[in-house]
Amino acid sequence: MSLVELIGSRDAKVGIIGLGYVGFPLAIAFSRAGFQVTGFDLDPAKVERLNRGESYIKHIPAEDIQEITQSGHFRPTTDFSQLAQMNCILICVPTPLNKNREPDLSCVLDTTRTIAQYLQKGQLIVLESSTYPGTTDEDMRKILEADGMSAGSDFYLAYSPEREDPNNQDFTISTIPKVVGGFTPDSRPEQLGGISVGEALLAPHKSYLPALDGLLETGHIKGLAHITGGGLVDNVPRILPDGCSFEVDLDSWSAPPLFRMLVELGHLEDAEAYRALNMGVGMVLTVAKADADRAIRILRETGEAAFVLGEVASGDEGVALR
Repeated sequence: MSLVELIGSRDAKVGIIGLGYVGFPLAIAFSRAGFQVTGFDLDPAKVERLNRGESYIKHIPAEDIQEITQSGHFRPTTDFSQLAQMNCILICVPTPLNKNREPDLSCVLDTTRTIAQYLQKGQLIVLESSTYPGTTDEDMRKILEADGMSAGSDFYLAYSPEREDPNNQDFTISTIPKVVGGFTPDSRPEQLGGISVGEALLAPHKSYLPALDGLLETGHIKGLAHITGGGLVDNVPRILPDGCSFEVDLDSWSAPPLFRMLVELGHLEDAEAYRALNMGVGMVLTVAKADADRAIRILRETGEAAFVLGEVASGDEGVALR
């Protein structure tokens, strides 16, 4: 099975290095998601306490530790040779600021050297520790490639900065949005029809002003919502009158391949996909129903793929996906 298939089936073995306030919540989240998780730490006292079902982190109750250890999904160890058995390895070690107020990377680099000793083809290495740009691509990659393997072909390398926020009652580690930076923007998945991931993600942002110029003069437009971060769910409500909602017809357009790929690989539910991504809808215009056909005709004359996305209805000022 490929790494993507192993992750999708929850058969991937996950190794987390550093069982502190960043690493251990990740271990809990992956264990509860059904993965086999091995936690690595240099401190034997931590491993012993975890094996006894005890917590040493204030906001993590002992019951959580007992749950994942008794389920068989989590085991802690100080034996780093077991890294060779992992499919995915997450680095969650400290990066305290030095006297120059810069991250001290000694733990990250020491951990990378340890991983290099046991590195296997097909493994995914992800740095979670807070650091500055270039740490993964330059410092870590140099160490991991020293014995002849290459990132992007023999193994995979990524950076996903930790977002642990213990006092946040609204978002947990399983729901807070995460940024992930991969090493190989030139990979060309079949879903994108031959272009690279980098080309798809870095395509120039489009200006809709030329298309809107003629329509603005007609006075048909009642509201404009630029669909960026927050997607349809968070952006459209900003232009709705009080007491109105927006009902989106999901069959009115087909999301571009890039977004379909992100949804598939990220296992995103509709509610999350249409909140986090624009799904190929760059701008939403509200017009009177009687003016819709003319507005679409004017926009299409400029080359835009305009269509009726849905309709405004009475409601709670939210967006309903139909």
